[in-house]
Amino acid sequence: MKRRALALGSLTLVSGVALAALSALGSHFMAALLHDRPNIRWDASTLVEGDLNGNGERDTAVVGYDKSGLVLAVGMGAKAQNIQYLNFPIGGTVQAAVCVAPVSLAVVPLSCDPDGAKLPGCAASSHMWGLAINDRECDPVNVYWDHEKRRLAWWRN
Repeated sequence: MKRRALALGSLTLVSGVALAALSALGSHFMAALLHDRPNIRWDASTLVEGDLNGNGERDTAVVGYDKSGLVLAVGMGAKAQNIQYLNFPIGGTVQAAVCVAPVSLAVVPLSCDPDGAKLPGCAASSHMWGLAINDRECDPVNVYWDHEKRRLAWWRN
């Protein structure tokens, strides 16, 4: 079944269901995701915005689900372009997974040394943020911008 998105002001409809009111950037980002990855069930209620890479522009992130598990999509910059994806299975048997779905997504203060050891490529700044994927059963998956590799990275306790 093909999903369709229609933005009406700040109200976005996905598959005919009214979801949370989204910013113009969020609506543009969701429309791009529905076009580029139509087989993923994007959860607009998880959409968040914050400067993840420290360039002074809002980045946009949202969670979706497919047959393989959870997909995190992050669009970089004011136009939410350069979309990067991280995939996580669903199930508590591996560290690189979330335990259950659905999850919540939050913008959180960035900590580059959460356990006393510096995260690779992490560069903390007062205006940079990280993301937390929380399934309420296991430790959250924490996502940050790796400045050395110029891509998203993640860690978990």
